[in-house]
Amino acid sequence: MDRRVWVVTGCSSGIGRATIETVLSATDDLVVATVRQAGTLVDLSAKFPDRLHEFVLDVTDPDGRESLATYVAERFGRVDVLVNNAGIATMGSALDLPEDELRRVFETNFFAAIALSQWAGRGMVAQKSGVIIQISSTAGLLGFAANGAYGASKFALEGFSEVLQEELQSFGVRVHLIEPGNCNTNFFGHNYRAVESTSAVDSVNQALEFFESRSAGEPSIGLTADQVAEAILGAAIRSNAPFRLMVGGEALMTGMGKLDLLHEDYRRSLAFPSEPKA
Repeated sequence: MDRRVWVVTGCSSGIGRATIETVLSATDDLVVATVRQAGTLVDLSAKFPDRLHEFVLDVTDPDGRESLATYVAERFGRVDVLVNNAGIATMGSALDLPEDELRRVFETNFFAAIALSQWAGRGMVAQKSGVIIQISSTAGLLGFAANGAYGASKFALEGFSEVLQEELQSFGVRVHLIEPGNCNTNFFGHNYRAVESTSAVDSVNQALEFFESRSAGEPSIGLTADQVAEAILGAAIRSNAPFRLMVGGEALMTGMGKLDLLHEDYRRSLAFPSEPKA
């Protein structure tokens, strides 16, 4: 089989960097890894000089995305695996989230991922093969206090991806959502903001305390980036991978909690009167 061509966004650190290192170490594939600053991956480029291609990209920049598309087309002529990993978070009470912060989070977590999925997806349909992997979160399964902006962006990404999977599967193209639980990366140090929450209730304050501890670098129990990277590689190379891949015990528990809530709403909906009483 020919070597696959991967495009992975948000590779400066964390899950993105772990993913490209896992792919390069475990396969003979080619990887285009996007970063915000040139030279970020100099150590990996030295280790895999012929297979790792660093590309400087702000995923929210349409011209930058077009440049990426041109580079990949001219250099490789195809994309076999797209991993939309780049992401940011803003935390705070849902009542106090500024509209500009909501839009900022959606531009990276949703609109950029959709634009890249459309670009790669068209080529995959033409070649009748390919895999699109969206890095979601347990926050895309279940709403959590203080997580309105990030959670909403992941819910939106999951909804679009469900439609994408339905439309592309007959062309031999697979779409997968990766839903990790709590992950020990520096995401909360580099890509996290908190807004003042004057309307905060106890649950919001408790959640913000947790996120602030993560941004301060306090250790916590959770997945490693390498564990998530292994799940991503597995989803890409195994045709029997689930559409929604929950990674780790916390994610599986969250998925079960979501099922319980849906079942309860279903049960109550069956018993709910179809017409109001006079």
